[in-house]
Amino acid sequence: MSVSCPYHAWTYDLSGALRVVPNAEAFPTLDKATRGLRRLPATVRHGLIWAILDPKASVIDVAGFLGGIDDDLAALDLGLQCVFRQHARKRATNWKLMMDAFQEVYHIKKLHAKTIAPYFLDMKAAGEGVGPHTRILVGRDRLAEAKKLAPQYWDPRRHATLTHAIFPNSLLIYHPDSTSHMAMFPTTPDEILFVHTLLIPHDPRDDKEQAHWERNFAMIDEGVFGAEDLFISEQIQIGVKSGANESLVLGRFEQHLRRFHAHIQLMLRNEE
Repeated sequence: MSVSCPYHAWTYDLSGALRVVPNAEAFPTLDKATRGLRRLPATVRHGLIWAILDPKASVIDVAGFLGGIDDDLAALDLGLQCVFRQHARKRATNWKLMMDAFQEVYHIKKLHAKTIAPYFLDMKAAGEGVGPHTRILVGRDRLAEAKKLAPQYWDPRRHATLTHAIFPNSLLIYHPDSTSHMAMFPTTPDEILFVHTLLIPHDPRDDKEQAHWERNFAMIDEGVFGAEDLFISEQIQIGVKSGANESLVLGRFEQHLRRFHAHIQLMLRNEE
Protein backbone atom coordinates (compact mmCIF):
# COMPACT_ATOMS: atom_id res chain seq x y z
CA MET A 1 0.00 0.00 0.00
CA SER A 2 1.09 3.56 -0.62
CA VAL A 3 0.01 7.20 -0.49
CA SER A 4 0.10 9.28 -3.66
CA CYS A 5 -0.12 13.07 -3.94
CA PRO A 6 -2.97 13.98 -6.36
CA TYR A 7 -1.03 16.99 -7.67
CA HIS A 8 2.18 15.49 -9.11
CA ALA A 9 1.77 11.83 -8.07
CA TRP A 10 4.81 11.66 -5.81
CA THR A 11 4.24 8.42 -3.95
CA TYR A 12 5.14 7.44 -0.39
CA ASP A 13 5.04 4.14 1.43
CA LEU A 14 3.15 3.77 4.70
CA SER A 15 6.24 4.64 6.71
CA GLY A 16 6.24 8.04 4.96
CA ALA A 17 9.33 7.39 2.83
CA LEU A 18 9.32 8.87 -0.69
CA ARG A 19 9.39 5.97 -3.18
CA VAL A 20 8.26 7.20 -6.60
CA VAL A 21 8.92 10.51 -8.38
CA PRO A 22 7.44 10.65 -11.90
CA ASN A 23 9.87 12.03 -14.47
CA ALA A 24 12.66 11.79 -11.93
CA GLU A 25 15.15 13.15 -14.47
CA ALA A 26 13.71 16.61 -13.73
CA PHE A 27 15.21 16.33 -10.21
CA PRO A 28 18.79 15.11 -10.79
CA THR A 29 20.00 16.13 -7.31
CA LEU A 30 16.93 14.99 -5.34
CA ASP A 31 17.73 12.91 -2.28
CA LYS A 32 14.55 10.87 -1.63
CA ALA A 33 15.70 10.04 1.88
CA THR A 34 15.34 13.69 2.90
CA ARG A 35 11.94 14.26 1.27
CA GLY A 36 9.70 11.89 3.17
CA LEU A 37 6.42 12.92 4.75
CA ARG A 38 6.65 14.95 7.93
CA ARG A 39 6.31 12.71 10.97
CA LEU A 40 3.75 13.62 13.62
CA PRO A 41 3.31 12.16 17.11
CA ALA A 42 0.60 9.52 16.71
CA THR A 43 -0.64 6.36 18.36
CA VAL A 44 -3.58 3.96 18.24
CA ARG A 45 -5.80 3.41 21.26
CA HIS A 46 -9.34 2.04 21.47
CA GLY A 47 -9.32 1.52 17.72
CA LEU A 48 -8.81 5.23 17.02
CA ILE A 49 -5.78 7.08 15.68
CA TRP A 50 -4.70 9.93 17.96
CA ALA A 51 -2.32 12.51 16.53
CA ILE A 52 -0.96 15.97 17.30
CA LEU A 53 -0.53 18.22 14.26
CA ASP A 54 2.81 19.50 15.52
CA PRO A 55 6.00 17.62 14.59
CA LYS A 56 7.76 19.12 17.62
CA ALA A 57 5.19 17.82 20.11
CA SER A 58 6.03 15.06 22.55
CA VAL A 59 4.70 11.49 22.51
CA ILE A 60 0.95 11.29 23.11
CA ASP A 61 -0.27 9.97 26.45
CA VAL A 62 -3.84 9.17 25.39
CA ALA A 63 -4.80 7.46 28.64
CA GLY A 64 -3.58 10.42 30.64
CA PHE A 65 -5.36 12.85 28.33
CA LEU A 66 -8.69 11.00 28.56
CA GLY A 67 -8.58 10.37 32.31
CA GLY A 68 -11.64 8.41 33.40
CA ILE A 69 -13.03 8.31 29.87
CA ASP A 70 -10.19 5.97 28.95
CA ASP A 71 -11.76 3.31 31.20
CA ASP A 72 -15.15 3.97 29.59
CA LEU A 73 -13.83 3.35 26.08
CA ALA A 74 -12.13 0.14 27.20
CA ALA A 75 -15.33 -1.13 28.89
CA LEU A 76 -17.37 -0.34 25.77
CA ASP A 77 -14.94 -2.31 23.56
CA LEU A 78 -14.73 0.58 21.14
CA GLY A 79 -11.61 -0.88 19.55
CA LEU A 80 -13.58 -3.94 18.39
CA GLN A 81 -16.10 -1.92 16.37
CA CYS A 82 -16.11 -1.93 12.55
CA VAL A 83 -16.48 1.09 10.29
CA PHE A 84 -19.76 0.88 8.36
CA ARG A 85 -19.79 4.23 6.60
CA GLN A 86 -18.28 7.71 6.79
CA HIS A 87 -19.69 10.98 5.49
CA ALA A 88 -17.70 14.22 5.37
CA ARG A 89 -19.18 17.55 4.33
CA LYS A 90 -18.64 21.24 4.83
CA ARG A 91 -21.35 23.30 6.51
CA ALA A 92 -21.64 27.01 7.27
CA THR A 93 -21.32 27.01 11.04
CA ASN A 94 -18.68 27.54 13.70
CA TRP A 95 -17.31 24.27 15.06
CA LYS A 96 -18.13 25.17 18.66
CA LEU A 97 -21.85 25.41 17.91
CA MET A 98 -21.89 21.75 16.92
CA MET A 99 -19.94 20.78 20.03
CA ASP A 100 -22.50 22.73 22.05
CA ALA A 101 -25.40 20.85 20.46
CA PHE A 102 -24.29 17.50 21.85
CA GLN A 103 -23.45 18.67 25.37
CA GLU A 104 -26.99 19.65 26.40
CA VAL A 105 -30.40 17.95 26.23
CA TYR A 106 -32.61 21.04 26.47
CA HIS A 107 -33.24 20.98 22.71
CA ILE A 108 -34.01 17.29 22.10
CA LYS A 109 -37.81 17.34 22.37
CA LYS A 110 -38.07 20.44 20.20
CA LEU A 111 -35.42 20.18 17.49
CA HIS A 112 -35.67 16.39 17.09
CA ALA A 113 -39.45 16.08 17.38
CA LYS A 114 -39.74 14.30 14.01
CA THR A 115 -36.84 11.89 14.50
CA ILE A 116 -35.38 10.71 17.81
CA ALA A 117 -37.36 12.71 20.40
CA PRO A 118 -39.91 9.89 21.06
CA TYR A 119 -37.08 7.61 22.21
CA PHE A 120 -35.95 9.99 24.98
CA LEU A 121 -37.39 11.23 28.25
CA ASP A 122 -37.64 14.99 28.57
CA MET A 123 -34.80 16.51 30.58
CA LYS A 124 -33.80 13.21 32.21
CA ALA A 125 -30.02 13.34 31.97
CA ALA A 126 -26.92 13.23 34.13
CA GLY A 127 -23.44 14.39 33.26
CA GLU A 128 -20.08 15.35 34.64
CA GLY A 129 -16.80 16.83 33.59
CA VAL A 130 -13.80 14.55 33.23
CA GLY A 131 -10.93 16.99 32.97
CA PRO A 132 -11.68 19.05 29.85
CA HIS A 133 -13.98 16.32 28.55
CA THR A 134 -17.64 15.62 29.31
CA ARG A 135 -19.55 12.42 30.02
CA ILE A 136 -23.35 12.66 29.58
CA LEU A 137 -26.03 9.99 30.05
CA VAL A 138 -29.50 10.74 28.62
CA GLY A 139 -32.48 8.67 29.73
CA ARG A 140 -34.29 6.74 27.00
CA ASP A 141 -37.93 5.66 26.96
CA ARG A 142 -36.89 2.30 28.47
CA LEU A 143 -35.24 3.84 31.51
CA ALA A 144 -38.04 2.66 33.80
CA GLU A 145 -36.93 -0.93 33.14
CA ALA A 146 -33.63 -0.23 34.87
CA LYS A 147 -35.40 0.53 38.16
CA LYS A 148 -36.53 -3.10 38.32
CA LEU A 149 -33.09 -4.52 37.58
CA ALA A 150 -29.97 -5.02 39.66
CA PRO A 151 -27.20 -2.55 38.74
CA GLN A 152 -25.18 -5.19 36.88
CA TYR A 153 -28.02 -5.44 34.36
CA TRP A 154 -28.26 -1.74 33.60
CA ASP A 155 -27.49 -1.12 29.94
CA PRO A 156 -26.19 2.34 28.91
CA ARG A 157 -27.32 1.64 25.34
CA ARG A 158 -30.80 0.22 26.01
CA HIS A 159 -31.85 2.33 29.00
CA ALA A 160 -29.97 5.50 28.13
CA THR A 161 -27.67 7.05 25.54
CA LEU A 162 -24.12 7.82 26.54
CA THR A 163 -22.17 10.67 24.97
CA HIS A 164 -18.49 11.43 25.32
CA ALA A 165 -17.45 14.94 24.31
CA ILE A 166 -13.69 14.61 23.92
CA PHE A 167 -12.04 18.01 24.04
CA PRO A 168 -11.76 19.94 21.92
CA ASN A 169 -13.62 18.80 18.79
CA SER A 170 -14.61 15.12 18.94
CA LEU A 171 -17.83 13.38 19.97
CA LEU A 172 -18.83 9.76 20.54
CA ILE A 173 -22.52 8.86 20.79
CA TYR A 174 -23.51 5.31 21.70
CA HIS A 175 -26.77 4.33 19.98
CA PRO A 176 -28.59 1.09 20.92
CA ASP A 177 -26.65 -1.01 18.41
CA SER A 178 -24.10 1.31 16.83
CA THR A 179 -21.75 4.18 17.67
CA SER A 180 -21.33 7.55 15.97
CA HIS A 181 -17.98 9.28 15.97
CA MET A 182 -18.09 12.93 14.93
CA ALA A 183 -15.21 15.31 14.35
CA MET A 184 -15.56 19.05 13.83
CA PHE A 185 -12.67 20.53 11.84
CA PRO A 186 -12.84 24.33 11.48
CA THR A 187 -11.98 25.58 7.99
CA THR A 188 -12.95 29.22 8.66
CA PRO A 189 -14.61 30.91 11.67
CA ASP A 190 -18.02 30.24 10.11
CA GLU A 191 -17.45 26.90 8.36
CA ILE A 192 -16.57 23.37 9.44
CA LEU A 193 -15.68 20.09 7.84
CA PHE A 194 -18.07 17.76 9.65
CA VAL A 195 -17.00 14.11 9.55
CA HIS A 196 -19.40 11.44 10.80
CA THR A 197 -18.31 7.79 11.04
CA LEU A 198 -20.77 5.07 12.00
CA LEU A 199 -19.24 2.14 13.87
CA ILE A 200 -21.05 -1.21 14.15
CA PRO A 201 -20.34 -4.38 16.18
CA HIS A 202 -19.40 -6.47 13.15
CA ASP A 203 -19.52 -6.37 9.36
CA PRO A 204 -22.99 -7.07 7.91
CA ARG A 205 -23.47 -10.83 7.64
CA ASP A 206 -26.37 -10.81 5.19
CA ASP A 207 -28.61 -8.52 3.13
CA LYS A 208 -30.98 -7.98 6.06
CA GLU A 209 -28.21 -6.65 8.29
CA GLN A 210 -26.85 -4.53 5.45
CA ALA A 211 -30.28 -2.96 4.93
CA HIS A 212 -30.62 -2.36 8.68
CA TRP A 213 -27.33 -0.47 8.88
CA GLU A 214 -28.17 1.47 5.72
CA ARG A 215 -31.43 2.69 7.30
CA ASN A 216 -29.65 3.37 10.57
CA PHE A 217 -26.97 5.47 8.91
CA ALA A 218 -29.42 7.41 6.75
CA MET A 219 -31.64 8.28 9.72
CA ILE A 220 -28.77 9.38 11.96
CA ASP A 221 -26.51 11.03 9.40
CA GLU A 222 -29.05 12.83 7.23
CA GLY A 223 -32.18 12.96 9.36
CA VAL A 224 -30.71 13.89 12.75
CA PHE A 225 -27.25 15.34 12.17
CA GLY A 226 -27.71 16.82 8.71
CA ALA A 227 -31.29 18.08 8.63
CA GLU A 228 -31.54 19.03 12.31
CA ASP A 229 -28.28 19.60 14.23
CA LEU A 230 -26.22 21.01 11.37
CA PHE A 231 -29.19 22.95 10.02
CA ILE A 232 -29.94 24.66 13.33
CA SER A 233 -26.25 25.39 13.91
CA GLU A 234 -26.15 27.16 10.56
CA GLN A 235 -29.20 29.19 11.55
CA ILE A 236 -27.56 30.13 14.86
CA GLN A 237 -24.42 31.13 12.96
CA ILE A 238 -26.49 33.51 10.82
CA GLY A 239 -27.96 35.03 13.96
CA VAL A 240 -24.58 35.41 15.64
CA LYS A 241 -23.07 36.97 12.53
CA SER A 242 -25.90 39.51 12.32
CA GLY A 243 -24.78 41.11 15.58
CA ALA A 244 -28.38 41.38 16.77
CA ASN A 245 -27.45 40.02 20.21
CA GLU A 246 -24.39 40.91 22.23
CA SER A 247 -24.74 37.98 24.63
CA LEU A 248 -26.39 34.58 25.02
CA VAL A 249 -28.27 33.16 28.01
CA LEU A 250 -27.35 29.70 29.32
CA GLY A 251 -29.65 27.92 31.77
CA ARG A 252 -29.14 25.20 34.36
CA PHE A 253 -29.58 22.46 31.76
CA GLU A 254 -26.64 23.83 29.77
CA GLN A 255 -23.95 23.72 32.44
CA HIS A 256 -21.64 21.59 30.29
CA LEU A 257 -21.48 24.37 27.71
CA ARG A 258 -20.14 26.70 30.38
CA ARG A 259 -17.36 24.22 31.20
CA PHE A 260 -16.56 23.63 27.53
CA HIS A 261 -16.14 27.30 26.71
CA ALA A 262 -14.22 27.94 29.94
CA HIS A 263 -11.68 25.29 28.90
CA ILE A 264 -11.37 26.87 25.46
CA GLN A 265 -10.67 30.26 27.03
CA LEU A 266 -8.11 28.69 29.36
CA MET A 267 -6.30 27.03 26.44
CA LEU A 268 -6.28 30.29 24.49
CA ARG A 269 -4.82 32.20 27.45
CA ASN A 270 -2.12 29.56 27.84
CA GLU A 271 -1.17 30.02 24.18
CA GLU A 272 -0.72 33.79 24.51
